[in-house]
Parts: sequence; structure tokens; C-alpha cells
Amino acid sequence: MQPCNIIFVSPHLDDAIISCGGLIHRLIKLGIKVKIITVFAGSSTGNLSPFAEWMQKEWNLPFDAPGARRTEDLNAISSIGAEAIHLQFPCSIYRFDLKTGKFLYTSKTDIFSGECLQEPKILPDMIQEINTKINIRTPEILFIPLSIGGHIDHILTRKALEAIYLPEEKKRLIYYEDFPYVLRYFNLQNESKKQEINGLQSLIIQLSISDLESREFASRCYKSQSQETAKVIGLPLDQIRPYAASVLGKKGGFGERYWSSEPSCFQTLKAVLGIGS
Repeated sequence: MQPCNIIFVSPHLDDAIISCGGLIHRLIKLGIKVKIITVFAGSSTGNLSPFAEWMQKEWNLPFDAPGARRTEDLNAISSIGAEAIHLQFPCSIYRFDLKTGKFLYTSKTDIFSGECLQEPKILPDMIQEINTKINIRTPEILFIPLSIGGHIDHILTRKALEAIYLPEEKKRLIYYEDFPYVLRYFNLQNESKKQEINGLQSLIIQLSISDLESREFASRCYKSQSQETAKVIGLPLDQIRPYAASVLGKKGGFGERYWSSEPSCFQTLKAVLGIGS
């Protein structure tokens, strides 16, 4: 059994590849058509806040940093063999109140507060745009972020896709673990903090060394986001391999873990991958 296509929804221009690149590579090698839709891929529509200016300086990118990042994303996705689709919502550091002109997210604390009440219209706008631009019901499986880590753009992405799907259609949804935030997530002592996985079951997909290396190679295409470039705010890409090893633990090898509320969705994925029950 092979579905016509599979979609991974990425909040930013890197999330799907650095989180799911191994599985994406495996699917493509099986001849499966994979699309990666990035929601917050738009450029700034005005001046930058001091916080956005600082981040872009750390990334060593020009004023239109999202434009440069879209190029990085196209290179990464092309290297793994998928198709890229970029929506035009600007990410949190560029968004502002249309009435007052006040920037909404001016610190990391703001971004990771989990609070989106400052933007009452953005979720309906996202739902409308996704419905308009993409036939979201075409794919047999849709991968969306768990929103581990509490980044506002990840939370909004999950909420928008969950809102689009009718209850009986949620069997198509599979959640992926947001890298690098997942590195700290399962070390939390308070289980109540893990509301993102409440009611979900997990499935570990074992990766070949080729799958893992393709994920690592594609992830390194995001040069502006690496620790080599962005230092303290850069992505710890050197932790992709150790974390993939920790997923399988004592069994050895490498894996990626996925989550769903519907076991039937995992059965569909296993059938696609040729994995026994």
C-alpha cells in the first residue's frame, strides 16, 4: 500500500527536516511523494524590532532574512528529494499589532510563553490560508508538530491543523517531536507538564544509517541557524545523532519517534514503509 502523497507541516524553515528528515528520506526512497509545507515562511512587512535585528545579526543574514532562509530551505528539501511549499505568514519576531504598530514578541520569554491571545485573528487566518492554498485532505497522512517547547509558532501550527480536520478525520494526523526542544522534554520531572502527548500513543521508526546521514546533511543546509554561525541561539545539530540513538536505547541503532491518537494511522504508515504489525 502506498498513498499518493504525504505532507509534513513545518512551523519554520527548518523544523520538519531537522525533526523528521530520516523518515522523509526513507519515504522518498520508497517512491512516496512527500511535500513539506512551511507556515511561517513570509518576509517582514515593515521595520524590525530590536529583538528581530539582534537575531538576524546572530544569524549573519541581511534585512530580508526570511528570503535567505527560504533559499536554505529549498536547498535542504531538494537534497532529500521532497517538494517545498512556503506560506507567507511572518514568524513571531516580525509580527506586530496592526492597530498600534507594537511588536508582539520582543524576547524569547514572549515567544515561549505559549500565549497567543495577542493575536486573535491569526489562527482563523492560518486556517483559511491553509484551506485555500492546499487541499489538506488529499494526503493519507499528515505530520504536524507536537509543539514541544512551547514556541508560539509551533503551538499555532498544531492548533490550525487540528482545527481543520473533522473528528473522524483525525486518524490521518501523526505528530512529530520538535527538535531540538525534545532534547529536554523527556527529562521533565513533572508529568503534568507533558500535556502535548496526553492521550497519544507512540511509534518508533528505525532509521538506516543512510536515512540518518541524509537528515544530518539536509539539516546542515540551514547554515544561518547552526551553532557555528548563530552561536548561543544556534541549533545543536550535533545532537541529532545522539538523540536518534537514545530513541532506540539499548536496542542499538537510530530512530525517530512519532505520536498519534489513532492506532489506525500508525497501521497506514507501517503499510507504507513495509513494516509488519
